[in-house]
Amino acid sequence: MTRHGGPDHDRLDEWFQDHNRGSETTQIEVHPMDGRFWFVVRHGDTYARTPKVEKRKTEILHFRPARDDVVVYSPERDEIRIHARTKGERELYQKTFGTRLFGDDDYFSERRAYTLEPLRTDGIGALDTDGIPGISEIALREYEISFDGAFHEVLIRKADDIFAAAEAGTQKHDPILKSGRLKRACFEIHFGDSAKPRKVEIRHPNVLKLGRHCDAALVDLWLEKRGFLEKGKPTTAGLSLWPRRR
Repeated sequence: MTRHGGPDHDRLDEWFQDHNRGSETTQIEVHPMDGRFWFVVRHGDTYARTPKVEKRKTEILHFRPARDDVVVYSPERDEIRIHARTKGERELYQKTFGTRLFGDDDYFSERRAYTLEPLRTDGIGALDTDGIPGISEIALREYEISFDGAFHEVLIRKADDIFAAAEAGTQKHDPILKSGRLKRACFEIHFGDSAKPRKVEIRHPNVLKLGRHCDAALVDLWLEKRGFLEKGKPTTAGLSLWPRRR
């Protein structure tokens, strides 16, 4: 993709203008990192206003904020991950990058990327960090299961460590229920460069939520080794970050 102009920018600029994001605001920066290509897409947001006070005089400032979205392409997995606020923007990037990289709007149309079934089939073995340098420990903190039926029942189980809690309880029980569809799981991962663990969440079928973007390579290695990654067609996945504490 070009950085300062070209057909990609024209397509994005047209969409942003049609959706009240301003005209000719798109900038794309490319950063190769850990075998992936990180595309930072900077563009205008919807118009904003805020009061300004100075020397007892109040004025209203009108301006257009800038927003940064991120698209990450992994040649190894033939997958893009998209960090964007709206469904429309995610679909725009999916089609634009499919066309630019492979000449096909629908190249990344498959949306199935993750499975949580290893938590059932392998139990605590799915959290094994052997062979994953940079990760020392993983704990399952929360998971969500949905059940088919007229009442749309959902079960959420939480603990500091769900597998340890099931083992230590006075009444032994399966840490992961055998029935229902695993929809979401939240982990705490101890990375080698940090004294505190960071959250990682997987939402079936295709959303990964991280504490930091730079954790993605190590998290991917764990997910691949333990069978959490679906294999097959080129895929599009969602990528998001936990809000930073201020």
